[in-house]
Amino acid sequence: MIIIVSFLLFSTLIYPVVASTDTDDGNGDGSSNNDMGSSSPDTHGQGSQNSNQGNNNQNSENGEKNQGDEGNGNSNTDPGGNNDPGKQSDGNNTNQNQNKQQSRKGDTDGDTVDDQKEKYQYRTMTMTKEQNQTRIHSEWQQESKQDFFEIFFTTENGPKIFFDYIANLNSSTHDLSFDISFNRLIEYFDENYNGRFDENDTTLGSYSLVDANYTNITYELITSEDGESITKIHTRTNDSIFSIIMYVSGNYSQIQNQVISPSEIKIDFIISDYIFSTNDSYLSLETSLNTIHYVEIETETFDEQQGYGNNEHEINISSKDYNGFFSWLETAIIDNVTYGVNVTVISSIEQTITNDGKEILKTSTIYFCYPQGETIVHDPKIGVVSVSYNAFASTILQEVISSNNIFVYIGICMLASILFMGTVFIRKKM
Repeated sequence: MIIIVSFLLFSTLIYPVVASTDTDDGNGDGSSNNDMGSSSPDTHGQGSQNSNQGNNNQNSENGEKNQGDEGNGNSNTDPGGNNDPGKQSDGNNTNQNQNKQQSRKGDTDGDTVDDQKEKYQYRTMTMTKEQNQTRIHSEWQQESKQDFFEIFFTTENGPKIFFDYIANLNSSTHDLSFDISFNRLIEYFDENYNGRFDENDTTLGSYSLVDANYTNITYELITSEDGESITKIHTRTNDSIFSIIMYVSGNYSQIQNQVISPSEIKIDFIISDYIFSTNDSYLSLETSLNTIHYVEIETETFDEQQGYGNNEHEINISSKDYNGFFSWLETAIIDNVTYGVNVTVISSIEQTITNDGKEILKTSTIYFCYPQGETIVHDPKIGVVSVSYNAFASTILQEVISSNNIFVYIGICMLASILFMGTVFIRKKM
């Protein structure tokens, strides 16, 4: 038994060493009507054209480089289900508890993301900062693997975000493109008491986000809860009723008990002091997503699959080989209390015939529905499933296989197992 224990102990002590990366930069046809419950609340062509403009202006005088600081047919889908958004949620601690767990092995900063993964997926960012628009170029490269995405945010004619992704730095063709616009606030009476805005409800008032005037965009460098640098981008209407705050970083960052990957940006919607016409009405934020790609609602988001998201829904935007997303938390903070958020998504399709062929544009109109409050805060995210995710997994596998100690480790484990099984067999015979 002494021999067996010695072999087992020895085998664990020489676990194979994984080499770290040496870098400092580091639509189906027809109609559908689906209801998906939000029962687990928690806090929380056009695009391509603008993307090319972002490239052309990358070296402008206003540009600043910050490394490391940073279906077809009609459908009516209700990810919020029939939960009343006025009903208080008591599941607010789920995500907080998840992030307060002890750091896992290889996660020294406690953000639930392995340190080697953070280092491998680090992105270099270039940002052009202007008064009414922002251009962000985020680039990732490890050896022969590379990709980049570009974000163009503007407040002209209403707040709008263009997102373009290219999986090869040497390519000029966008592999994935979509844009998101913020249209208006709608005060409504919930006629059928289903907790969401739909065609049966009575509109009591409307506040246009397109016609509103906005303050100059401000930029602030802040430090995340896990010590990373984040660029905070902020603008609001002149009357302060609607604000947008965006958080972007070149590395995994933890902020407001959420983990942001370097391939996405976090957005805060803040609605303040909206004047309601009656005490029993609700408020909806109308948002539009436009793309030529396939769109589908997912009840499990990409971030949830990766282990650093919780209680989210998303619209998945997929081209032939790549995926982007617009996701949101199932809850909002209203006057410092957590409430469930019901969401209605209505999809439509537009076909345009040109000399080059037929172009299909899919539009998803998204209604985020909130109960009344003086201050309403909701947290969506937009991003892409970067090439770096699959590249990291394959790199780790190759490094383990090529490690000098792997064969010694396997051999000793096999020998220890044989000796253990032999001892058990002999004891049974005795």
